[in-house]
Amino acid sequence: DRIGQPDEPDVAYRAALDGSPGNVPLIRQAADFYLRREKPLEAEPLLRRLCDGSLQGGQEERTWARRNLALILAVRGGAANLELAQDLVQANRLEESDGPADRRTKAMVLAASPDPRAQAEAIAILENLAKSLPAGEARNPEEQFVLARLYLARNQWSKGTAEMRSLLASHADEPRYVAA
Repeated sequence: DRIGQPDEPDVAYRAALDGSPGNVPLIRQAADFYLRREKPLEAEPLLRRLCDGSLQGGQEERTWARRNLALILAVRGGAANLELAQDLVQANRLEESDGPADRRTKAMVLAASPDPRAQAEAIAILENLAKSLPAGEARNPEEQFVLARLYLARNQWSKGTAEMRSLLASHADEPRYVAA
């Protein structure tokens, strides 16, 4: 990307969305593109459109959009954003079974809360997700990082340092993990 210049896929998605504003698969694909590029401000309005029920999308698109919007709001922080993020997680839980993706999202939202009870619940969920992984399957590094930080914030030093060591053993090239 040139500094200050939008890249070609970004321009292409914007043009496609302008030409087909109700195309649910296109909206999801564009939102996913922005999420992968770490552009939550561009993804958010698309996710909101998928969540609000005004489009002819299915349950899968809505639940996916709610999860991702909840994560954006949780990272943004603030009481109102955290409350809305929790509402989005709850809406998914009412529509479908409590699958790993929704439990993971709930844990990440709870981890962003300043409430120690919410953080304790996030720890329990993340620990259970780790235990339920099939043998040999790698853990999600972001979950591991959040769990390590929660342990350390709660003065559970041995658990926190063990998580960080494990994380750094497989992701030593990630600056955020190294700096923590």
